Amino acid sequence: MTHPTDGVTKPSWERVRLDGTGQPVAAPAIKKWYDAGTVDTKGLGNGRVKLTTHSGVELMERRPLPNGHVLDGYHSAAGVGSFGRFNQRGVWTEFDGAGTVVGSGTRHWGESGRSWFDVTGHTGTRVRHYQELPDGGHVLADVGHRPFSQSFSGDTRWTRFDSEFKKVAEGDRTWGPGRGFTDHLPHPETGVRVVAQEKSGRFNWSVDDVRRLHQTEFGADGVPKKDYTSWSAHGKENGRGVTLKDGGFLDSTRFAEQRPPRVFRWMMSPEYRAANLDHVPWLAKDGRLQMHTWTETGAGGVTHGVRFVSNNGTITDISRAGDLVRETRKPLDGKAVTTGDVAMPDGVAKQNGYLPWKQGDDGLKGHRTYQATDFDTTNLPTGVNAGDIRWQERFTNDLGDGNWYTPNAGKQWHVARMGLADGSVVDFRPPPGAAGREGRMGAGNDWTRYDHHGLVLSRQDTFPDPAGGANGIRITSQGMLDGTVRWSDGAGGGGIRRLNHHRGEVTPWGWDRESFQDFDAAGALVRDHRLLADGTVVDAWKNPAANTWHWNKIGADGEIKGFGNGVGDRVRQWFDRNGTRLPDFQPGAVFRDLDNNAGHIVQEIPVRPATTPHFQDSPYRVREYVQTPGGVHNPHVWKEYDNGIELGRKVELPDGSFLESEDWHKQWRRFGADGSSMIDERTIPGYVWHRDTFGRTTLTGRETNFTGILSEYRGFNRMWREPNRWEWGHTAGGVSTYTSFPYKAGQALAVDLIQEWLLDFGMNLAVYGIVAAATGTPFGWNEVGKAAFGATVGAGVKGAFSLGHFATFRGGPWKTGLSQVDQGNPYARRPNDDSWTAEFAGNEKVTRWRSGTYDWGVGLMTGAVSGFVTAAASSAIFGIKDANGNTVHLHGSDALLAGAVGMAGGVAGAVSLGVARTAMIQNFGGRFYHRGGVFDTFAVAGLGKLVDKTFANLYLSSTLQKQVFPGHDFYTGEQQNEQNGEPK
Repeated sequence: MTHPTDGVTKPSWERVRLDGTGQPVAAPAIKKWYDAGTVDTKGLGNGRVKLTTHSGVELMERRPLPNGHVLDGYHSAAGVGSFGRFNQRGVWTEFDGAGTVVGSGTRHWGESGRSWFDVTGHTGTRVRHYQELPDGGHVLADVGHRPFSQSFSGDTRWTRFDSEFKKVAEGDRTWGPGRGFTDHLPHPETGVRVVAQEKSGRFNWSVDDVRRLHQTEFGADGVPKKDYTSWSAHGKENGRGVTLKDGGFLDSTRFAEQRPPRVFRWMMSPEYRAANLDHVPWLAKDGRLQMHTWTETGAGGVTHGVRFVSNNGTITDISRAGDLVRETRKPLDGKAVTTGDVAMPDGVAKQNGYLPWKQGDDGLKGHRTYQATDFDTTNLPTGVNAGDIRWQERFTNDLGDGNWYTPNAGKQWHVARMGLADGSVVDFRPPPGAAGREGRMGAGNDWTRYDHHGLVLSRQDTFPDPAGGANGIRITSQGMLDGTVRWSDGAGGGGIRRLNHHRGEVTPWGWDRESFQDFDAAGALVRDHRLLADGTVVDAWKNPAANTWHWNKIGADGEIKGFGNGVGDRVRQWFDRNGTRLPDFQPGAVFRDLDNNAGHIVQEIPVRPATTPHFQDSPYRVREYVQTPGGVHNPHVWKEYDNGIELGRKVELPDGSFLESEDWHKQWRRFGADGSSMIDERTIPGYVWHRDTFGRTTLTGRETNFTGILSEYRGFNRMWREPNRWEWGHTAGGVSTYTSFPYKAGQALAVDLIQEWLLDFGMNLAVYGIVAAATGTPFGWNEVGKAAFGATVGAGVKGAFSLGHFATFRGGPWKTGLSQVDQGNPYARRPNDDSWTAEFAGNEKVTRWRSGTYDWGVGLMTGAVSGFVTAAASSAIFGIKDANGNTVHLHGSDALLAGAVGMAGGVAGAVSLGVARTAMIQNFGGRFYHRGGVFDTFAVAGLGKLVDKTFANLYLSSTLQKQVFPGHDFYTGEQQNEQNGEPK
């Protein structure tokens, strides 16, 4: 183990193997994946050592136990070299103070990835339980029982540790049903029983409490505080109690996990009905918001209100009186702006009409004024009038007295941002130039106007003069959410602006809120603005006289990164997707930004590798090789950006190999010293494979938790049914490409069709058997044929609809768009960022109401179509039973009428029993049971089909036949007396 002292290099470890004489065996230059990595120093001062692989996943941990023993734990059997397909669980060993082994077994992780049980190998007894807490600490508790007796056992002991593994408190645990527990202790000062942490079990009357985790916060002295945090099973905050900076206490509770429509909020929340939202109509009328209720207790009494969370994470607290009392928003540079709950300067009191604000932990501070007499109305942004202003957040550089808050008229105040009557906010930015400047309202500054979800409404940006002049040009664009977007330079120039917020306009499958391209009146590209991450952008522009392109990389503070000896060295070249150099931009072109002085590429959108199959995905992502001037260029070391974040990277490891990784699905690949020969890889499910020099692959380990065979089925089932996942395919030049969408869509269709056919066939047989028993009619091969035919038609119709969705912008703009809104993203966002642990095989998200309603509507249509086809064709092929139990084959219009009855039956069933069943399933799935698992796929869906089909066959079809076609004789076709499929 190596622990460098330079403060930069991470501590590392390497496995040393010994020969028969106890001497170290020389290790190869490039180590095996599980033979080297880094050291996590968290808790090192308290005796805890954690070794991780180079991907950051735990390999093993050694830690002290409350009883004085030492516990070694390995994340999977790969850590001890015994990993196999049927031996995937982690292992543990407990040592006493003398180093004697006193216990060992396997480690059983929960689906959340935040808890585990250590289980003895010979008895299956749970020895201890680990639970991660919201504050980064954890709890260790004794168990001493098997799973079925655990809930009925007596109290055991628990010990809580902070994030540095320092002991915080201890007490007794009372176990409850469904893995629930309550940890309590006597208050150190009062002796009153205090709940330190509590987890609700799987069996709970309230859907909001299923597997909920509550944590009481403790001070450094081990005394419980009033503050607390509550987590849902998915690791999302659904309740919080926090002491405010002014000494008050704030209780907040999430109203609903989903983003309900306004009418639902009004019906179900008394607090929402009591709040005066006249001053914030953009919040009152928006159904895309998540809502909480809150109560503040302070020196001025008790105040109630509601909290709204926007799609970009902005949190706004509104009191019942309609006052905005707190707000947190995250601007482009990622440093959160907090308004209201901010510690005041020493000796300074708050004033009415002025809320304190700060940006980040060490950034600007000031006050938000609602006083119109304070408003600066000079140099207002385009499209903003003085009467539109509702508040301004101001700061001063005159801090000789240390008072950044009090609105002293003797100080000069600058406007950092301002809020307008429609709920939009204007953020001011310094124009590109030198480092270390603040954004402020003024004639020479840039700005962006955002709506309350963080989408750009209008903006002004300063670009260099295309002709090379000393003065920049200011480009303004308004109405950027209103259809066709245009730009203007204020001097008669203008044209069309295409936004990366509108999918497909700038990049085919990428998305972010900020990037855009400007085209002149002739349709030629003249400017390109690309967001990387944390406010860093790359601007490029065309010099029309020389027909050349140049670029600047600009930091969040407006600093132009000094690559080369000026703009002349910063040259952009355009290429088509096959790598052919273009004289200028063309639709679908990619770029390469050069530093001609250094002679290398700084960033690019790479050309499509020559060996890439025709249908293979190749997203247009900016790949950055050199982040800052003077950086070393290596074609095998880079970062990639998408969605305004650093999404992927390739780094050089200490042994000279290279590791490529991405953050959405957690895939990685390791390449040899040449940067191109793949030697290890991790797939989406977390399996680690090694490839030898002959191209043979061997399973060597796993980085996700094995939680049982049923979870494996659920994970693969849900992963294969997600065609928009970014799954890696082959490699080209040491870079991973992506599997084709048709291949993934084919997987999804195949899984869906097979499951649907098996389920439908089985339920059809069961229903025909029930009907035969109830009516006294025979059940034979004819019914088996009808069941198979109906299942084939039903699966085929559903598959056809799914195929139509996949063929329409990869999932349909409605289905995928509504799903994105349900998840708190803009409608136009399309990427899928689900991972094995967080979604596919973990505690998945509950079905949201928009996408759930859409799915129900699609089910209604597919049911109607399949009902018509099945009933019409089946009545002609297999016949139907008349009142005497005879089989009658229908033809022509009679068969079509039978189909109409079948279609009507499908619709009627969907809007009667189907609505109630769908509502119940979509509220229970993801809470009481996992979506996409064996139980959901076969038991829940099978029971639903059984109820629907039985209801339709025994009652609905005959009733509809009489009501819709009164007096019509369906039995005029050829009659054939049959018994069990054969003539009598």
